[in-house]
Amino acid sequence: MDNYKMIGDSKRYGRHAHFIGVMEEVESVLRNSLFGDCGDDDDKDRFNKLVNHLATLQSSDDPRQGIEEPDIDLPEAPRPGGIGARLKPKRTFVPETTEDDALFAILAFFDDFSSVEAYIVETWNAYLDEEIDLITASVTTNTALELLRGPHEDLVKNVFPAFYPSYEDKDMAKVISLVCIVVNAGQTESPQFQLPRYDKLGPEAHTLKSLYSKFLIPNLQILSGMSDVIKDGYMPLYRPGFLGTFDPTFGLDQEAGTDEVALDFQKQWQNSKVLLCETFLEYMLLLTSGRKMARKPNQQGIDTVGFEGDNAFFFDEMAVEMDQFVKTKQPTLLLLMHSQVFIDVNIAMQGTTGRANQEMRKGVTEMLDSLRRRSLYESEIPPSTWPTENEEITGYFQTELERWLTVDPIRVIKKHVHGAVGDTPSAFFDRSPILCGLMLFKFRLKYQDLALTLVNAWGTILSTAHLYLACQLQDKMPGFRLKSWPDMDLLVNLHGKAEICGGRVPETLEDVHLAFLSMMGYTVERRDASLNATTEMPPRLTDANYAPKGLEYQTVILQMFEAKLQGHKQVSTRLDISLIQSLLKTIKLQAMSNGDTIKLRRERRHRSPKFSTVQLLAVIEAGLRQDATALRFDYISMHLRCIQSLKKVRAASHEYLSRKIGKLYIENESQLPFVVGYILQWATVSGKIAVSLGIKNEGSKEVGSKLLLGSAKALNELPEREGNVEVKRVKKVKF
Repeated sequence: MDNYKMIGDSKRYGRHAHFIGVMEEVESVLRNSLFGDCGDDDDKDRFNKLVNHLATLQSSDDPRQGIEEPDIDLPEAPRPGGIGARLKPKRTFVPETTEDDALFAILAFFDDFSSVEAYIVETWNAYLDEEIDLITASVTTNTALELLRGPHEDLVKNVFPAFYPSYEDKDMAKVISLVCIVVNAGQTESPQFQLPRYDKLGPEAHTLKSLYSKFLIPNLQILSGMSDVIKDGYMPLYRPGFLGTFDPTFGLDQEAGTDEVALDFQKQWQNSKVLLCETFLEYMLLLTSGRKMARKPNQQGIDTVGFEGDNAFFFDEMAVEMDQFVKTKQPTLLLLMHSQVFIDVNIAMQGTTGRANQEMRKGVTEMLDSLRRRSLYESEIPPSTWPTENEEITGYFQTELERWLTVDPIRVIKKHVHGAVGDTPSAFFDRSPILCGLMLFKFRLKYQDLALTLVNAWGTILSTAHLYLACQLQDKMPGFRLKSWPDMDLLVNLHGKAEICGGRVPETLEDVHLAFLSMMGYTVERRDASLNATTEMPPRLTDANYAPKGLEYQTVILQMFEAKLQGHKQVSTRLDISLIQSLLKTIKLQAMSNGDTIKLRRERRHRSPKFSTVQLLAVIEAGLRQDATALRFDYISMHLRCIQSLKKVRAASHEYLSRKIGKLYIENESQLPFVVGYILQWATVSGKIAVSLGIKNEGSKEVGSKLLLGSAKALNELPEREGNVEVKRVKKVKF
């Protein structure tokens, strides 16, 4: 205590000195009690060592010693490696799921599915009313099925084990049975309880029938019966009429306006049983065909051999689940939902599901027709920008379309397996509108990719578009009248004048000329030289920074689905929040530019970036609607009509260009787009000469070129019926 009084204001040392004082008193007590005056020498020695340690404690921080201790350099705490890396927690804690929590989660899951199911039915009703096209309805539905996969996996992994700790997906029937019992009776019973078959329910079992429909019990019982006939190495098929006859109009009472829910429960599900058993088992045949197709090099030259699980139809969510069903012989909850959607779509189509198959085949026929007509109009000598490999890829794709149009894979495999007995027409694709729409979407995306590569290599559409824009600039000249070309106007509207002209909307003929040179890949120096040239267009520089540019089809929708359509079941639709926000922005901007008002079928009422499943589907559906025009526009067909127009333009300007440049201003028909370059070049030079002579004021937008006037007359010779082919093909849908 004396030490504490002596240091006065030094509180930190006071606390330390007090601690040392207490320890000294403990020392005194121990010494007297343990050793006294006659303790053992060894014990005393050990005790003295302890006292020495206490002494160092006192001296190390005693300011009276006049010694300053140096700072201690401690090593920094270990940092995680990598930029942005975080330490992984060694333990994670989650609340234990009780049976009550699990039951509520299951009920919420089925309620969410009911909302998605209702949205899908609305979608196909809109398709039936021609408000949306087949691709929009099919891709939206398939995306809905894919979005159910995440919640389903979470349910299986984290919720179902609350009832059965050793739960496996094949035990799903037990869980659903338990849920029905809890909801119906308010208490749980033995997990071994077996629900009666849906066709054994009595006429008074109204509550149980509602529960069966809510929790998809009939689907489970039907698919479980199908699993009994699935055997490895054997293709099970029901003979037509063995289970009865499927009535696609069942549930439609035109007079009373009733729907399937109001009909007899057993008859309703007997009709659904025929549909599922006859159609879903044929998915096995389709998957067999698709697996063989996936093991051939695709159009990008990528050999898919060795990728386990590949299949040409794995972009279809039902095909993926059917593949799992075939392997495990056990229906998953996800497959039950898929089967219910399959039934819903067939009912919603009111017996017209074959319309989707016809629309798909019509689309394939149109693409084939354009590909076959190329030989009638294109030059036998292709441009250097169209290598032989590209022509081979085009041939492969054309063969794929021809086979799909002429060969029914289901019928072929049935005949191969069952002989002459199986050689009967298949109703599979007439009953599968979702798959038909997905196939058409896949073919159109392939076709558009190939078509844009082709037209950019030949340069026909871009050069004709520049000539068309140049002629429009002198439309106010006396005696001049350029006819409207609806298909070219649609093309310009799809891509925008800025994109077609290299980033700037042209206001003068010189602007169009510079835009043409820029898109053809000329450097800035060569463009300036060309503006003053009076003989021939200067050669392009070999510079990667100034490569020829072309039309592009790169939308947000394409970014979402392009990888999915390659056919590997490990690849999912790309659905991240940035893409969805970008898609929403694009939808709104395009609607504003067209003077339309966009209305989603499920609007968000909050500003949070979160979306419910149906809200997300509404955004995707709207994006697909807006993309329908670009997806249907046939660039190859437009390319062939541009070739015809360019031939007329060359004939109209041949005498002039031959006199100015020489008869060999182009070497062959593949160089037809060069004619536009020469016309724009000489028209621009003539305009500059007119300025220098005072014939026209500098800066005037009136060109007055006779060469352009002749070109415009040649464009006007395009038959009216061929000027709006694409406008007729692209059917505008309502929002």
